[in-house]
Amino acid sequence: MVSRVTWISRVTRITLVSRVTLVSRVTRITTRVTTGHARIALPGIAREYQRMVDEHAGRVRANVTSAQALGVTDVTRLKQALEQKTKKKVILEQNTDPELIAGMVTQIGSIVYDGSIRTRLQQMRQTLLRGD
Repeated sequence: MVSRVTWISRVTRITLVSRVTLVSRVTRITTRVTTGHARIALPGIAREYQRMVDEHAGRVRANVTSAQALGVTDVTRLKQALEQKTKKKVILEQNTDPELIAGMVTQIGSIVYDGSIRTRLQQMRQTLLRGD
């Protein structure tokens, strides 16, 4: 048997369900907007929700990219240094990028600490080109 409600749009179904279940107006509007733009909105919403949960729990996520995989000792020292700097528990996410040549790039939120040789060489090149 074919369902008779298949012709009702997704937005209409969500609106009907939210009215029957007494969902708040804000939740209804948010659901309607994200349903229409799910591929665009949902990843950003999930990231922001995770950030808020982490903030509430006193955590911060740090993304560390190094030229080579870091050893256990290096990871421990880096995590301790970041926890002292941020005064929060750090969840360290590690990546490697051989194009950094050596060193690492650490990002916490919008703050980036770049200690890579690639960046140092780019800065030296710019200085030489300017004639400083």
